[in-house]
Amino acid sequence: KKKLKPAVPGSPAAAAKSADGKEFEPGDTVVAMTDPDKPDTVSPLADYADYYRRAVRLAGKDFTVHVQRKGAEPTAPPVALTVAPAYRHDLGLRMRMGEVVAVRAGG
Repeated sequence: KKKLKPAVPGSPAAAAKSADGKEFEPGDTVVAMTDPDKPDTVSPLADYADYYRRAVRLAGKDFTVHVQRKGAEPTAPPVALTVAPAYRHDLGLRMRMGEVVAVRAGG
């Protein structure tokens, strides 16, 4: 659907803007992100796991992502968007192993 946005309405990602005022668009590919070890620099991402690790380490901080627009020339520079921090959902539960009280045959 052409009107479907790639970010949840009302989220910091939906409010993210580039220097020229553009938002995330359908088909964008995230190619780089703020480096948690050097917060003033943006470096290329290896894969989704790399993105996730960085997002966890940057929780509570603004970060920048560079996206390659769908249909853009391969030599076109990526668009930089700054994303504000978001609240994280947590149930407040911490699971802990207890004593083994029974073992099922063949289990």
